[in-house]
Amino acid sequence: MGTSTHQQHTLAARGAHAAARGSGRTAAVIVALAVFSHWVLDLVVHRPDLPLYDDSLKVGLGLWNRPALALGLEALLLFGGIWLYLRRGAARPAAIVAFGLIMLAIQAYVFFGPPPVSGDAAAATALAAYAVFAAVIRQLERRRVPRFGAAT
Repeated sequence: MGTSTHQQHTLAARGAHAAARGSGRTAAVIVALAVFSHWVLDLVVHRPDLPLYDDSLKVGLGLWNRPALALGLEALLLFGGIWLYLRRGAARPAAIVAFGLIMLAIQAYVFFGPPPVSGDAAAATALAAYAVFAAVIRQLERRRVPRFGAAT
């Protein structure tokens, strides 16, 4: 059985705390903010299955119950992030936008396609997709050229 989202967030928060004790205080703050913002977004989309404390109280606003709205929010966040990234300068902006469209198409399939055959299959597919996405982004990022005057 895999770890829950709550356990993953707890592990990430502990990692941020450990980094804060060392020399990576800025990195720790960034990781902590990322974990917190992810939890806030989870609160919006999850059904009431996010534990606040020890599984005694679970919360969630259930946007996933309206997949078209959830996909719209995903697209807004994805392409908003891409827009912010491209403003900083990129050697291959068309490739980055194309990759964003591919990621959005995959998300649409997840929302509207058939359900996975099992929870284990869904987890394995997600992990494989994350690895492929990271490899693609690494290749796209490798060629990044900051725009003149942009902070690096």
